[in-house]
Amino acid sequence: MKTNLKGSEQFVVEAIKSYFEEIYKDVSVEEGENPPDVYLCLDGRKIPVEITNIDKNVLDDSKTISRGYMKFNEKLNGYFNEKINDEIRLLITINHYGNKVSAFKKEFMRYLQKLIEINSFTIGNEIKSNICGVDFRITVEKKSCNKPNKISLMVGSGHKNSGNMILPDQAFSIVSHSINIKNEKCIHIKNQYG
Repeated sequence: MKTNLKGSEQFVVEAIKSYFEEIYKDVSVEEGENPPDVYLCLDGRKIPVEITNIDKNVLDDSKTISRGYMKFNEKLNGYFNEKINDEIRLLITINHYGNKVSAFKKEFMRYLQKLIEINSFTIGNEIKSNICGVDFRITVEKKSCNKPNKISLMVGSGHKNSGNMILPDQAFSIVSHSINIKNEKCIHIKNQYG
């Protein structure tokens, strides 16, 4: 069967077909209209099958978060570039745990302003702290080139104290979110096949 399925979807279809071949005599798969991705035919009964990849990033809205931090980096450089010694560069590492960027950035700008006012930046120095539930680290480096920006942001994401591990409550939310989206997408199939 030739389909327009992605690699992981094709794998799932083959696994489902293989499983049901052990139970039913006549098993076949027909291409669907998307949705459904395919129809699984079991002894003459046609069952619509919609396949989804479940990804932890569905809850993070990672594109919005990335854009928020890119704008924040531009704002930091626009506001603080002239106030920072020409010999240094600040590498700011932020651990994003799903908090809104806006909730963090206003307080962080005040914090950074205070550090600049008391001249806290010495090459090799590292400052670690937490604002609004967001852990961050400021590493002071020697500026090595003529790039105009003196501040660089690096943003990591995950659940606090878990690294990149998905916790049970997150897994439930991810699966639930994916099922709700598929339910909306497939409402016409549910009405047709019950």
